[in-house]
Amino acid sequence: MQLSESKTLENLKTAFANESAAMVRYEIFAEKAKQNGDEEISQVFRTTARNEKAHAQIWLGLIYGGIPEAADALEKAMHGENYEWTQMYKEYAETARQEGLDNIADLFEKVGNIEKEHESRFKLFVNKLTDGSLFTSCGETVWLCRNCGHIHCGSTPPEYCPVCRKPQGYFQRKDDSILS
Repeated sequence: MQLSESKTLENLKTAFANESAAMVRYEIFAEKAKQNGDEEISQVFRTTARNEKAHAQIWLGLIYGGIPEAADALEKAMHGENYEWTQMYKEYAETARQEGLDNIADLFEKVGNIEKEHESRFKLFVNKLTDGSLFTSCGETVWLCRNCGHIHCGSTPPEYCPVCRKPQGYFQRKDDSILS
């Protein structure tokens, strides 16, 4: 039997969703424990969150037949964000309004607007990868290493940061406010 036609694929998707939700939940619990001065409890939650992320990565890799490369991942993310703002949050807001929960409906709508911006962000980077402009510019550009803060001026960033040796992918345009 093919995975694409199986109940196992649905189980993988559910396992991924549950492990992902647990990871985020435990990160939130860890933040609260740290705020309360419970450092050891915070670390228990953070460690478990990392474990849950590892589980989610396994399931996602099986769902997709491997973790997608950047261009494919950006496309998948863009489509996911589009669904969230064009359908999911609109439907959720409508339901909340019908149930008289206008404050929650307003939040769904506001988060939907944020998801629209996320889609635009991913689309921008899909376009930059497609047209080859991610690491090139027409003129002198200031590039910032996101790891160590090294500044490089030129039409392209260096292949490796001369300070921390991180690869070119760690550089961004200094004026690129999307990632700042």
